[in-house]
Amino acid sequence: VLTIAVTGLINLEMIVGIAAADRMPDSSYGYLLVAKLTLFGVMLALAALNRWHLTPALAAADSEISVSAIRRSLLLEASAAATILALVAVLGMLEP
Repeated sequence: VLTIAVTGLINLEMIVGIAAADRMPDSSYGYLLVAKLTLFGVMLALAALNRWHLTPALAAADSEISVSAIRRSLLLEASAAATILALVAVLGMLEP
């Protein structure tokens, strides 16, 4: 995650420039970038939920509820990842 953050800041400087970054949120590029970052945060939260809550619950009580919860969480995480890839494709065609 740290590597992604650092390379994102490097890309921001190379593509837009840190000085012009304050104007970016008012553009389509900025809105899509915020959506991408939000979805990435959701993915991290779901991964943490899986790691520290759902997986131990699954190991402790092998119930259908635990299996259903982890399946739903993994589906949401995969959907967020697919949406992020689509946003990256659109961002690549827009001018920052």
